[in-house]
Amino acid sequence: MSKLIGKKDNRIKTLVPVFALLIFCVVMLALIAFVPALFDSDDMGKDFPMYAVTSPGGLKIFPYCDDDTGDIYFFLPGKTKYKLVKKDDSFKGNIFFLNGGEVNTMYIVTGKDSMKDVDEDPHHKTEATADYSIYAPSGAKETSGKLKISGHGNSTWTELMEEFPGQEFKRSYNISFIEKKSILGMDRAGSYVLLSNFYDESGIKNYAALETARRLGMENVPDCEYVNLYINGEYRGLYLAAQKIKENNGFLDLSSDGYLAKFDYEERVKAEGNLYVETGDLFAKVLYPSGADGEKLAEITTDLRKVEDAVRSGEDDFAKVADEESFIKYYLLQEFFENGDADRASQYIYKKEKDGKIIAGPVWDFDLAMGHPWFSYDGDETNALWIKGLVEKNGWLRGLSDDDAFMEKTYKYYEDSFSGVVGDVICTVIPETTGRIGDSFHMDMIRYDKGPVYFDKFDYGKYGSEKYDNSVIAGSVSDWLIRRKEFWDDYAKDPDSYIEEVREPGKDTRSIRELIVMKKK
Repeated sequence: MSKLIGKKDNRIKTLVPVFALLIFCVVMLALIAFVPALFDSDDMGKDFPMYAVTSPGGLKIFPYCDDDTGDIYFFLPGKTKYKLVKKDDSFKGNIFFLNGGEVNTMYIVTGKDSMKDVDEDPHHKTEATADYSIYAPSGAKETSGKLKISGHGNSTWTELMEEFPGQEFKRSYNISFIEKKSILGMDRAGSYVLLSNFYDESGIKNYAALETARRLGMENVPDCEYVNLYINGEYRGLYLAAQKIKENNGFLDLSSDGYLAKFDYEERVKAEGNLYVETGDLFAKVLYPSGADGEKLAEITTDLRKVEDAVRSGEDDFAKVADEESFIKYYLLQEFFENGDADRASQYIYKKEKDGKIIAGPVWDFDLAMGHPWFSYDGDETNALWIKGLVEKNGWLRGLSDDDAFMEKTYKYYEDSFSGVVGDVICTVIPETTGRIGDSFHMDMIRYDKGPVYFDKFDYGKYGSEKYDNSVIAGSVSDWLIRRKEFWDDYAKDPDSYIEEVREPGKDTRSIRELIVMKKK
């Protein structure tokens, strides 16, 4: 019996190193399979003491380092598991791990230094070719391929570079594909914009406005969806991906004799390389046709001047040259949400065909809206006529605000349709969206906590909440919209029961309008 035991012990001693070697080989093979070849990208060589690898997906995520506290944060996509890979033991600070929750992930890999060149170009002329992959919150890959990426934005890019030289800030980007593709569940398009929502601290204003337009049945509303963006392993933040407004992009198809134009500030419209037209004091960049000749530009100029004259001559004439229903919807979106750019910048119009009427839209750019700090009037703005307060009276919407016949139709449409739609957006869309993006919102706010301060930040302490609880900031937007709706619900029924009270802009505001506050008689 003792001999048998001895032989068994010898077998065990012999097998132990064999099993250990086998286990070691299996682990090494798993690691090799787990870490994809793209990690060898020259542009991935960040000088961090550690990084994380996600599972599934195998994405390499570099941490964000807080230079003030010495802490580092890992912003991880979706709900995926991860493996922490430590390069050395020199790091001594706190380590925090956050997950993106219910939001999809876009992972972009570019060549060496190419994103640096894109980010440093104030004119968006630099374009980088990149590989991309999109992942569901679960970590499952949904699509992948190649794209081109470049900068996007005026005040949210060029002006910030000038005002805060050398500082990092959250940039917006254009991305395009060789052929139209559906990403993030949106309809197919060839080009998209990754909106940083730099001026919208809540992150929900553009989404809410576009969803309202869609539910109103407006034509050619850009599809949009949230995404967590990673470029070369670095978390860039929570973005709103939206179809880019351009002809034949999957949602805006015009005939060969139609056109698309955008009213904007003179210096932007007249920038080098742009095709543009002038009408009185207004300037419009011609986006389609991209190679419009002098004859086409003259035709567009004539059309726009006819509309401009019709705005001044009355609603009957206006309805002959413009699609009145589209302008009523467009007017209410700009007015109700109190868009700071209304009637001044990023205002689009198009014509489907030569003999058609001019249509208002597509709608775009509502980050400076819904009670933005730049346009603060101590809360009185919820009971105001926003468009009518514009000091510059040459805009089309400003002119229409003085037309009683047009406004009577606008009030009726508000009662019949707009009020119900915006009520659903306030009660259902905003709460659902707020919950869905909550984890990603928190990551984004920490990521850019040290960025340029361009306006008064939201006071979380005032509401007794933890910092970056998006339910609180979204709740403040909802409260503003509820008060706005209460006013408009009553005002649209009987405008004559109100009188005007003119208020000057609040302290430190950037508004160029008087505030026409409406008081009950």
